[in-house]
Amino acid sequence: MISPATNDLQFLHTFFIAATSRTYTEAAERLCLSQSAISHAMAKLERSLGLELWERTGTNVRLNDAGHRLLESCERIFDEWHSCRDQLHSSDSGSLTGTLRIGATVEFGNAVLTRNLRPFLVSHPNLDLQLTCSHDLFDPLLAGILDAIIDCWPHPRSDLWSLPLFQERYVLVVAQELALSANIRRLRDLQSVTWLSLDAGGAWWHRFLEKMSPGEKLKPPRFFTINHLRGMINLAVAGVGVALVPAYCVMNEIRQKELKVLFPKFRLPESLMK
Repeated sequence: MISPATNDLQFLHTFFIAATSRTYTEAAERLCLSQSAISHAMAKLERSLGLELWERTGTNVRLNDAGHRLLESCERIFDEWHSCRDQLHSSDSGSLTGTLRIGATVEFGNAVLTRNLRPFLVSHPNLDLQLTCSHDLFDPLLAGILDAIIDCWPHPRSDLWSLPLFQERYVLVVAQELALSANIRRLRDLQSVTWLSLDAGGAWWHRFLEKMSPGEKLKPPRFFTINHLRGMINLAVAGVGVALVPAYCVMNEIRQKELKVLFPKFRLPESLMK
């Protein structure tokens, strides 16, 4: 019997994506996770079930008989879930009307929210949506200019209702050609390339290095400071330097091989950057 305490839908969904992907790398990109996170989730699922789901031969991984049986069950589960969700969305009884004013941070609004709003808009054809992408969202929310905001800062106020959506994961990215020409293999190799930063003091970089290389004093040949995240990503794509950014911002660039993730096994949670 699968224990709901340890085998929730998150692990089953991770297994389903991994089992329907060609490689763990592809699964990691689809889930916005690292390959090590996928492997850890699969190992935990196998331990809780008390059986193995994969056959591992060297670097090759494929489903065994138990894995195929679980995959068949997952296909039915998630097919039923998607069918139920579609039915709920197609029902007019829950359709929203009026105007909804949403605020989101600039990069999240442009890179994620705008790409995923269409199903919501189709489900609520009588709703007028106003989207504001800005880094100044809290004051407009308090003033009643916005109905809801999506940002990355805690707002501990009793008169506000908040819901955590996800925790950002940060990645270190560089253009493929620069990674090859600079031969970046270890943290100390970063000292041969320009570090792209949102602030002149390089606060993100200092927190990153304190976490990943305590006691080792690494310095870049120079900083390139720019006050916009998308501008920093574009500079990285152009091969100007190395950037430390939220993973969701660069999924397309990674998928299109414009950028490469350096040291993908490093876990850079949101809390590290605050």
